[in-house]
Amino acid sequence: SYRKCMFIFFSKRGWRKNEPGIPYPAETTWLFPRLVYRAFSEDYIGESKAAELLGKSLREFRQDSDLEYVNADTH
Repeated sequence: SYRKCMFIFFSKRGWRKNEPGIPYPAETTWLFPRLVYRAFSEDYIGESKAAELLGKSLREFRQDSDLEYVNADTH
C-alpha cells in the first residue's frame, strides 16, 4: 500500500514524467572514440568506417584526426 501511495504522490507532482530538481548533465564518453581512433591508427578499420562509428562525415573525421595528430606533436 505504501508503494501505491508513493506512485500517487509522484504522479500528482508530475515526477513520473519529469524528475524534480535541476537535471543532471549528460555524461560524455571518451573511451569509444579513443578505441575508434586507435583501431583506425592500427589499420583495423578504414577512414569511412571510423567516421561512421563516430557519427561524423568523412570530411569531419579527417579534420578531427588531423587536429589530434597536430596536437599530439606539440605536447
